[in-house]
Amino acid sequence: MRTRTGLQLELLPEHYDVLWFKMPTPEAMREGCSFMIAVAAKQHPAICYTSWDGRLQYGLIMPKGSLKELYEKDWVSESLRSAPGWLAEHILAMRDEIEGPVKLNVLVGRSPRWTVPGILLLGDAAHPMSPVRAQGINLALRDAIVAANHLVPVLKNGVEPGALDAACQAVQAEREPEIMRAQKLQSREAAGQGDARFGSWRFEFAKRGARLLGRYRWAQNAWLGRQQDCASALRRSS
Repeated sequence: MRTRTGLQLELLPEHYDVLWFKMPTPEAMREGCSFMIAVAAKQHPAICYTSWDGRLQYGLIMPKGSLKELYEKDWVSESLRSAPGWLAEHILAMRDEIEGPVKLNVLVGRSPRWTVPGILLLGDAAHPMSPVRAQGINLALRDAIVAANHLVPVLKNGVEPGALDAACQAVQAEREPEIMRAQKLQSREAAGQGDARFGSWRFEFAKRGARLLGRYRWAQNAWLGRQQDCASALRRSS
């Protein structure tokens, strides 16, 4: 639909694949909703969390085109190179109960224009998101709420094309700043994962700095403040 209406998508640099698979959750992650990001020098980063069904969802993040090479090897073992030892042992022990894998083709970008007469793009159609911080569904739902706030009053008063087009443009104007902030945050965190994957000096410096400074309250507060950037962006848009 986007292509047919001439609404272009401008891609951002974060293009990669995620290999998803599921297995029984280890005991250490069974309480609540556990989430983990696993990084190791010169290895592909991974994320894992307890899913809605109580099973462990594991995702290996890889550059485009790398999955074919992975499938030619023992893909389960290769997927665990950045995982902590106890988690890798659990997944290997549960190998026969693994569901998947499923490939997720990740494209990140924004459409400069979300609307033409008769069409309004929302969610991934307007701004496909990175899986970093898992904000795609949240942002799409907020798109829908804002769209309803602008469109329902216009539709109740009768469909006047000019007013309807203006309402659609207002949706983009209200939503776009939050989308840009969220994608900027995701890009920053993806860059950190890249530093880890390639074993750069920044990763080694950050790792040693975290061990040295992590004991201090001011450093802990600074880290927590960064984690709340996205939540603050959402609140500012409310």
